[in-house]
Amino acid sequence: MTYNNRLTDNELRKKFDSSGAVLIRGAKSCGKTESAMQVAGSVLRIDIDRNVPGLMEMAPRCLLIGETPRLIDEWQVQPKLCDHIKKLFLSEFYIIFRMWGVKIHSI
Repeated sequence: MTYNNRLTDNELRKKFDSSGAVLIRGAKSCGKTESAMQVAGSVLRIDIDRNVPGLMEMAPRCLLIGETPRLIDEWQVQPKLCDHIKKLFLSEFYIIFRMWGVKIHSI
């Protein structure tokens, strides 16, 4: 299937260049995931990958392994993953999301 560029694609690339994370908001089935996949180095589809629940229990850090930028799609299905990311970044890099020093852009 051929990807059709969207008006937001250039803005998304710019946001990735200037921030540590990008939160994409929009209506259901409007192409958010497809747009993000165009710039992502790797993808974790939490709602589709059957290994996610087991890894969340045993080794949640494994879910973050991949080329960057890493698309974590449907992260709200596993809210504890966001908590794990915060802990990982706070303990190892001292930065995460807006409240800890990394600018997040929302488009």
